[in-house]
Amino acid sequence: MRIFFFVFGLLKAGPAPKRHVVCNYGEFCDDACESTICEYNWIIAERHSTTWRTVDHADGRVKEYAVDIDEKLAKVNVRTNRFYSKAPKGADGKLKRPEDELRNIQMLDGREERRIITINNHFPGPVIRVRKGAAVIVNVRNEMPIQAATVHWHGILMTNNFWMDGAAFINQCPILPHQKFTYSWKAENAGTFWYHTHLANQRMDGIFGGIIIHDPHAYTPGIPLVLFDWFQTNSLDIVTSNPFGKSGTGMAHCNHAEESFTKGVKVSSLCMDSILVNGHGQWRNPQNYSEASSSILETYEVPETEPLILVHVIHGGFEFPIKFYRHDRQKFTVVETDGGELEEVQVDDIVIGIGETYVICLPATWSGDLYLRAELMVECKGYQCKAVEVPFADIVIRRSSATEVIRPHHRVVTPLTEVKRPLDEICTDLRPCVTLNCPWGRYPRLDKANKYKYHTCKTIDSLRRTRRPSASHVEEPGNELT
Repeated sequence: MRIFFFVFGLLKAGPAPKRHVVCNYGEFCDDACESTICEYNWIIAERHSTTWRTVDHADGRVKEYAVDIDEKLAKVNVRTNRFYSKAPKGADGKLKRPEDELRNIQMLDGREERRIITINNHFPGPVIRVRKGAAVIVNVRNEMPIQAATVHWHGILMTNNFWMDGAAFINQCPILPHQKFTYSWKAENAGTFWYHTHLANQRMDGIFGGIIIHDPHAYTPGIPLVLFDWFQTNSLDIVTSNPFGKSGTGMAHCNHAEESFTKGVKVSSLCMDSILVNGHGQWRNPQNYSEASSSILETYEVPETEPLILVHVIHGGFEFPIKFYRHDRQKFTVVETDGGELEEVQVDDIVIGIGETYVICLPATWSGDLYLRAELMVECKGYQCKAVEVPFADIVIRRSSATEVIRPHHRVVTPLTEVKRPLDEICTDLRPCVTLNCPWGRYPRLDKANKYKYHTCKTIDSLRRTRRPSASHVEEPGNELT
């Protein structure tokens, strides 16, 4: 009943509002919704990494298969176990090839069978893309065996709607296992935001994703990038290990010699493993980068005719800040942060904290592939500052004449796959390097090697916001929104 009155209150008398069911339970639902009412049906469930979820047409059942990747052939193989002894069959009666369904394989950073929490069988969850002023309805079914959950809509204004904010035990009771709950809210404010579980440290295992609310009068195609600092150990084991104590109590405790440092400051008492982008990454041994996992990564194809691309960068991680920059070391333009439009600012890199969002504007002037890098903002490990290779994830954006829309293409990588190295950073007095959102007021005083002599630190409070029209000024043709 509350949902009925909520939607009814959004729409005044007039033609029937346009309703779009973006996805049913269990379906992939990243499609943009341009309707007045956008409805999503989500199943929150637990599964494991390095698995392939697909329909076996031999009996019509959906099954989950353990998989691995042949390093020499870059081929995905089904690993037989006591549950499934052979690969599934397709509608034509032939055995299915995992390579034909890379989108349905959860490899994460390529290491085996870490328990994860998915939304509609995907990690992270789907990106909600709606127009400003739309009514958003999300029906959530909790299919986890023993865990409760909530969904918090981070950055979304909940005017007179606070009970839908999703903070456990504050705005609502958690959704118990095998129970349903319907969230409904209005996309009052345009911008880039995100959602996440709001229960203990459950976010380390999943239940998070992006939200993009666009102004219908000024739409530019975009690429969502949800960043995550990945821990191979599940959240419960990390808590059990007493990670912030001087002496740990379990397998996930981080030895002091392995803790991360930047600018002489300890970044965290935890030890993370990989950087994921949209749930994809590749683990590498920090002591020997030639030792790596096999995994699945994304390449984004964009039409050659598209003059401008917006990259929506969302840090949905748990603990570590991430540094973001271009491989070719060219400056890029930041036009938004945390849902607020900015007067354009050109920077060389951004330090992105947990929960922060940025929108980067990329004029499509490059040819071939453009590489972006998200890497852990760490310089060394331990109080002795032991040198270490930094975990990273590369994002590839490819201009293509073969596509008319922006779309991700999935590819298999192995330890034998060549890794493209970024160019060295070159900063001079004529071209100083600009870092946005650095956590220090200025680069460290103890810079004996003058490493940061030609660096400039630009803080967020030094930026100027621009104005967006309020939600009351945005109308759906034929439907006036309050």
